[in-house]
Amino acid sequence: MKTIKTLFASVVLAACACAAFALAPLDLKTKSAAMGKEIPAMVVLPENYEASGKSYPVVYLLHGFGGDYKMWIRIKPNLPKIATENQMIFVLADGAKSWYWDSPADPKSKYETYVAKELVKFVDDNFRTIKSRRAGRLRGSAWAATAQCGLQSATATPSEPRA
Repeated sequence: MKTIKTLFASVVLAACACAAFALAPLDLKTKSAAMGKEIPAMVVLPENYEASGKSYPVVYLLHGFGGDYKMWIRIKPNLPKIATENQMIFVLADGAKSWYWDSPADPKSKYETYVAKELVKFVDDNFRTIKSRRAGRLRGSAWAATAQCGLQSATATPSEPRA
């Protein structure tokens, strides 16, 4: 009986570990040519991403001032479950304390270019995304909503990739 209980506990633990692994957010380093540095980002994929072979819509989440790219996963630890339920990819962008704008005062602070162009290209090149303006969305918290408006305006040119 003890062996059966141990076996059952092992199977349950292994199943939980597999589910957690399948839903684990990917903590990545992305490169910004505009700023000449690596910038962290996190990608949350739906649980069935690898097996499905299909392309997914993307939601880019922007953190508030003083936050970082991991803010959203701390606030919404169920983001992997939401990605699975809604069959979408979440990208948690890092904007440092930039307001997600290209700074006129500091030529090495180009977070608008990074998020709207470089990060979108990185995600499109490395994950199966729906490459359409209608499939990509920006969302922000607090002041990041202001940045969201600016980034949406900056990416409104039809010939440019969507963000």
